Amino acid sequence: MRGEKHKDLKSENDYSLYSMHRIDLFEILYESYKRVFIKDNIWIKHCDNKITRVLRNWENKVKLIPPVLMLDGNKDKLLIQDGKHRFAVANYFNAVELPLIILRNVEARFLELAGDKAQKID
Repeated sequence: MRGEKHKDLKSENDYSLYSMHRIDLFEILYESYKRVFIKDNIWIKHCDNKITRVLRNWENKVKLIPPVLMLDGNKDKLLIQDGKHRFAVANYFNAVELPLIILRNVEARFLELAGDKAQKID
């Protein structure tokens, strides 16, 4: 994977990889994400340079680190802690299944929220 490593990803024991359908993911993400991550907002709500960099990588089929999710303060919705621009581009192109990094300290709650809609990637 390319790019800087997230600060909480010190070893493979710190996280798990999951895959989830984009539409199902929106259901467990914080509500404002449905407004922010619409196609019309890709150049309005996000940093142009970062979107352009992700688009170049997407076009060149460069593997990027999946978005990292965390819990909101109430622990009832998820937030994208790292990877908002990668998520914006994936959503823009209507990616069906999205890879996700789930930190071990939120994995149990993630699985409660996601139910059977999340598949662990080995």
